[in-house]
Amino acid sequence: MRKLLLALALLCFASPALAQNTQCSDRPAADSSNACANTRFVQTHPILPGTITLPNGQIIVGNVSNVGAAVTMSQDCTLVASGAITCTKTNNVAFGVFATLVPTNVRAGDIQYWNGSAWVILAGNNSGTQTLTENSSGVPSWSAAGSGTVTACEGVTSGTCPPRFNFANCTITAAVAGNNLTVALKDNAGADPTAASPCNVWFRSSTAAPTAGSAIWVQRIVTAATSIVLNSGSTLGTVNTTAFRVWVELFDTGSTAVLGVSNQSTTSTIFPLDPASVSSTTACSACATATAAGTFYTTAAQTSRPFVILGYMDWGSGLTTAGTWASGPTLIQSMGEGIHKPGEPVRSLYNPITGVSTTTNTYAHSNTAPVAANGGLVGSQAITPSAAPNHVRVRAGLVSNTSAAAPYGFAFLTNSTPTTIVTVAMTFQAASAYLNFSLYYEGLFGSTAAVTYSLYGSAGSGTTTFNGVAGAAEFGGTSGTFIQVEEIMG
Repeated sequence: MRKLLLALALLCFASPALAQNTQCSDRPAADSSNACANTRFVQTHPILPGTITLPNGQIIVGNVSNVGAAVTMSQDCTLVASGAITCTKTNNVAFGVFATLVPTNVRAGDIQYWNGSAWVILAGNNSGTQTLTENSSGVPSWSAAGSGTVTACEGVTSGTCPPRFNFANCTITAAVAGNNLTVALKDNAGADPTAASPCNVWFRSSTAAPTAGSAIWVQRIVTAATSIVLNSGSTLGTVNTTAFRVWVELFDTGSTAVLGVSNQSTTSTIFPLDPASVSSTTACSACATATAAGTFYTTAAQTSRPFVILGYMDWGSGLTTAGTWASGPTLIQSMGEGIHKPGEPVRSLYNPITGVSTTTNTYAHSNTAPVAANGGLVGSQAITPSAAPNHVRVRAGLVSNTSAAAPYGFAFLTNSTPTTIVTVAMTFQAASAYLNFSLYYEGLFGSTAAVTYSLYGSAGSGTTTFNGVAGAAEFGGTSGTFIQVEEIMG
């Protein structure tokens, strides 16, 4: 019996047909045991790692028989071994213009633009001296800046306005050697202008009274060293050891711009400096004859030409000998926001004096100026000038009367010294008659030390009352007595 059973077992293992059991039951989907499995289970069993070879850049995709197979991505996208997928189409139709990403800029200032068929890069302009322009197709490019005109500005519908002060990349320097002064035009880096770093200037029309059609701005570009030299002896109208200011201008020659210099004030006068007008200049090429204040000097004479103001230079203590340029300026200031022109108020301080006061001090008129002891102090105003070459302007008003039938009354102003700087007088018609004085003074500060200006009044005899009668107030504090001190640009 044992031999029979052993023979039957060997026969079953040796026959493939007998070994297949098509009646085996379904197994769980993740079953990997040695249990009996039917054909349906084998065909639908998931592919396990390592059971299918996967070539480089391919993926496994199930076919119509539900069997996984390695295939290559095609049509819309491609796959590489790193896992990166690149898609260029949708349903085998190429993407639109934005499918190709905008190119990457290479450096600061690069500009990306659409040229009609693709996004491209216009390399940035790092020189700072070119402008971006477009052709008739709208394609941009860099162009060298050039001379031209601006036909409209501020409210007009076409054209371009020049910069706020009509120049760009322009500044000034001063140097002294051998008692001569050289004023030079520089770029903002302090170097001579070049084609790579020019000084750009915009001038008004050269027509003295331009009409609507001729009121244009003209641009000039300075690309070379430019200077003007004043030799020893050229005083510009200054005096020894007295503060002064040299203004620096650029004049339009009709083809380029040249430097001009001028002194626009003396100890008693301020000359206008108005770039809205055209002006003529006097030639001074390393000359010793530039000796007038209020005169423009350029290397070659210019006639009725427009100009712009570049700035000014101060000599806060003047020169020991006027015209002997032994030292350079104490201040160089470029024209800019908040910079005043000659004659313009820098600030004004006003002191209304409403209180009543009296004095018994008197003054007998003579060729000797009155002093504080000859009058009563009515009021004062102090000021600290911002620059020594600036001017001071003092105005005052005084209402007074006297108890006696004095033949005259006086009002005078003093400074901090104290020195009387202006005196006015009026004749009384009778006792207790009112006198109304108006005083005015203008002169050079000469330093930046604080100065106090004081208003005094008196009469030839008796008691003088200010803002009242016989020591009593009148007019309810509205008598109009005041002192005003202004700083004026020199």
